[in-house]
Order: sequence, then structure tokens, then C-alpha cells
Amino acid sequence: MRPLTLLVAAEFAAIVVLAILCVGGTSAEAAPPRAAHHPTGQSAVAPPESTAPSRDAVSSPAPVERVDAGEVAAAFRADDPVGIVLTGTVRAGGEPVADSGIWLSRQGENRSGEQAVPGVFAVAGLSPGEWSVRCRAEGFAEYEGTCTLDDRAFQQLDIELHRQLVVRVKVQNAGGESIMAELAKQAMFGTPYVVATETPLTGDLPYTESSRVSRFGVGEWSGLWDISSREPNEELRAQGYAGELLLDQPPPLHAALLLRTTLLQSQRIDPGQDELVFTIETADVLARLGTLSLRLLDDAGQPIANTMIRLSTAQGGGSAGKTDADGRARIEQVLPGLDVLELHSRPELENTWRYVRVRPGEHVDLGDVRLSAKIDVKGVVLGVDGKPANGAMVQWTELDPRGAPIQLVTRRSTRADAEGKFDLYGCGPHRYVVFARLRGGALGYAEVDASGGRPAPVTITLAESTIVTLRADFPPTVGYTITVLAANRLPIAVATLGSSYRPSSLSLVPGSYTVEIHDMQTDTLRRSFALSVGSEPLTIDVP
Repeated sequence: MRPLTLLVAAEFAAIVVLAILCVGGTSAEAAPPRAAHHPTGQSAVAPPESTAPSRDAVSSPAPVERVDAGEVAAAFRADDPVGIVLTGTVRAGGEPVADSGIWLSRQGENRSGEQAVPGVFAVAGLSPGEWSVRCRAEGFAEYEGTCTLDDRAFQQLDIELHRQLVVRVKVQNAGGESIMAELAKQAMFGTPYVVATETPLTGDLPYTESSRVSRFGVGEWSGLWDISSREPNEELRAQGYAGELLLDQPPPLHAALLLRTTLLQSQRIDPGQDELVFTIETADVLARLGTLSLRLLDDAGQPIANTMIRLSTAQGGGSAGKTDADGRARIEQVLPGLDVLELHSRPELENTWRYVRVRPGEHVDLGDVRLSAKIDVKGVVLGVDGKPANGAMVQWTELDPRGAPIQLVTRRSTRADAEGKFDLYGCGPHRYVVFARLRGGALGYAEVDASGGRPAPVTITLAESTIVTLRADFPPTVGYTITVLAANRLPIAVATLGSSYRPSSLSLVPGSYTVEIHDMQTDTLRRSFALSVGSEPLTIDVP
């Protein structure tokens, strides 16, 4: 019921915004500009008093004065599902910004805003403390900051956005012809893109499971040949453009042409420059793609023919192949980076999801891969109170093929029934780590060994989790993998802190663990230490 409650609360919050505007005698267009909101460490203010501003006030921005919350709003109550209602405006140069999105988050909690009128938002379901704030609108630089809420039920936050600068980009061969159409044909999910940085990139970025790096540098890429582009500008395509680089700040800057995280070329963006041209041959780009081969066999050593082999990114795109009569398959044009290998064959055989890392231009030969008869793996999830955990989410990862320190595969999931019981589908004779969790933070894990046949049903007892903050103090061109190991070196949590996605914390149940931190590029172990987790939050410095 929680999502429905928050939806009703958001609608109520939108009404509150309109009420504040109407009582205050203002409209979204006539509200007085606020002092510029600094990106970090700001406190929300109380909603304005019911006094209409003069036109002089509109043309002369002034800092917002805090109003006594007792005069306009009740105090926050922990048992109130509406929580704190945060309202405010999104402006650029004093003008309201329509169709902007706003998100607040902290340690696994996420809330989004609703617009009542253009440039005015409301977010419900909040509680006191510091929240991370993001605001986006097409054509504007993304806003990122923090906001500290106190115990008032209604508070206000105003955000100032800045327009992006547009630099159009061509990617062409030595003859001046665009190579994007040919690349889109041969490597649909592998077209190059461009990022902008304050200092030039000197090498490849840390690998990623995503199709490309996002929210990196000082701008964003709008590609005309991306498979996700629903209505690309055909006129710009015809003029040979690959896309547009939308800059969050003016040059001088540096642009890098990337294939996923592989650096192809780089060049400087000078002040006033509105076009970039990268000259590279189609063959040189395709040479950076990898290949993967394997032979698929059953338990009897017989080839499994006519089976689709798929390598996919986190967004679902990737490469595929099919086994021949001898069970052999070769997948071409594999994006360098981390992909999930999916194997689904005959109904009676196990399914496989495992990570495969391919480096630029590398051929990865997995050799013989066997799919065995399915094995039933069953269990039960008990809540913190010892009762069946109805609806608990259950996920599992096969441990046998894990080599280098990479994240756990979490693409398979099921739910516990009213008796807390669950069945894991598609398992084979392997070791697995199984996780269960409930909304609200309770979680648990267990190791299941099916290597000798069907194991006894496993019981996972949930416990309240503790937040372990990951304090990352290193540039976005560097990445680290954090692995938390329980007894027998069982991996029970893995976090990758790369170029674009950096989780701020892990949730662990109380216990004793070993933490290992590896360099993502070289797999070198940088640090290993014991970690004792109790009920109080902890912080890990990375690396």
C-alpha cells in the first residue's frame, strides 16, 4: 500500500502548492526570484507568508527569509504517511522551467516530485535529515545538490537551472564521409559517443555493465544514431552529424570519443566552438569490438545444437549467436566491457546467467560449457519476528564460474509465498548464494550447495540491516570493486564504484566479514580488512 499512499500524498502536495500560490496572491510566472541555491549543504525554508510581492520585488532578486514554521505548518509526525511536504520552484534566469523532474534520495529511500504548474513542484513522503537532490529539464544542465530538512511538515526549496551549450559532432572517415550509418548496421548497440571533461582523458574508463557511461563529465550526449533515439533529426543526419554534445559549462573543455568505456580519440573544445569533427575509419572502430566462442554440451557430453547464446548489457542490448550441429557458437562484435551470458536450452536443462568480461579487441574462448539437468532448490524465508516472510524478494547467483572480482548476477528473482516458501528455477549442480529481502531493510542470505544433487530446503532468516556508507575519494576516471565476504569466503555483497554509477552505501546484516577492494581495471587487490557490523551505521573509505 505504500506506493498508493505516496501517490495520494503527492497529489495532496500538488494541491498544497497551488493553495500556497493562490493564498500568497502569486502565480508561477509572478513569484519573486530567490537567491541562487548553492549545490550543497542548504536547508529548506518555510513556505512564504500570505503577502503578494510587488513588481519591484520580482525584478530585484533577494534572499529568502525563513518564516516561523509554527505560523504556517504543523510539525512532522513519524506516523503520518504524507510525511514532510517539500515545495518549491525550478527557474532559469528568473523564468519558470516547465516539465522539469526532481528526485530526492538517501540510503535506499527515493522520492520524486510532481509539478502542479510549470516551474513549481511538490514532493511528499519525506522525513527530517539530509537528502540528495537532482533536478533535470531538457536543454538545461542537471542540478545536483543536498537539502537538509528539519521537523516542519511543510518546507520550501528553490532551484536555479542553467541552459546547456550545444556542440554538434561529426564522426567521419578520411574522405569526409560519416561512418555512423555503417557502424549502426554492423554494431547496432555499439555506436561511439562523446563526453566532455575539464581535463583530457588519457586512457580507457573503468568497465561497466551499462551500454555506455552516463552522467559523466560536464555534459551529456544526444546521439542521432543511438538505438534509443525514437525521433532522430533526419536533417542533421543528412548533414553528417553523429549527435550533439550538450555542455553544462562553457569551454575550454576536452571531448573524448568513446566506444562504451574504450577511448578512441580526444580533442580540445575551444571557447566559441560549436562543432567537433573526429576522423576515424570504420575498421578501426570495429577492431575494438571483441568476440566470444564456446561449445555447448549436455551432461552426456553430447553437443546442444540450435541454441541461442546471448550477451547483454544492463539495458538489454548486446550481441547474440546460435550453436551449430556440433554445439559451437561464435559471437561477433561484442562491446568491450562487462556483459551477462544467458544460456537457455531444452526445458529439462538448467539455465545459466553469468558475467563475462571482454577487453577491447579480445577473443574470449569459454571452451566447453555444460548444461546439466535441472535441480529443484527450495527454501523458506522467515522474517525478523520468526514468522514466514510473505512476499520477500529472493535472488540467487551461481558461484562456480566466478573468477575476477565482479558484481553478483541479480537478474533472476522470485518471491516467497504466504508461508515464506520459494522455489529457485533453472538451477543446476552448482553452489549458489541466495539473498532474501523485504521492503524496509530486513535481509538475509544463505549458501546452497547443489553440486551433489538436490539439496535440503534452505532456511533464510532475515535481520534488520545496517547501512555501511562507501566514502569514495578518487576521480571518476578510476574505479574500484568492493566485495564483502562472509565465512568460507562467501560473497554476500558487491559494489562497483566506476565512472558514472557509484552507490553511496551497502546494507549488511550484523556479523563479521572480510572486505576486499580491487582496482577495476587491473583486478589488483588494493586493500583487505576485517569488518565487524553491529546495529550502528559504519563508513568505509574507498580505496
